[in-house]
Amino acid sequence: MLIVAGVIDTTSNYVEHPEVVADRIEAVVSSIEDPQRVIVVQIVDLILQQVLEM
Repeated sequence: MLIVAGVIDTTSNYVEHPEVVADRIEAVVSSIEDPQRVIVVQIVDLILQQVLEM
C-alpha cells in the first residue's frame, strides 16, 4: 500500500518555505514503517483525486 502525502498547498498564492515542506514530509515518513511507500504530491492533487472518485 502506498501513502500519498499532500504537503504543498497550491490553492493560495503564499509560497511555503522549503523547511516547512520538509518538516511535513519528515512527519509522514517517520510515522510509517516503510518510508519508500510515501508519495509526495501537491494538496490540490489530492482534492482533484477526491472529486474524480465521486
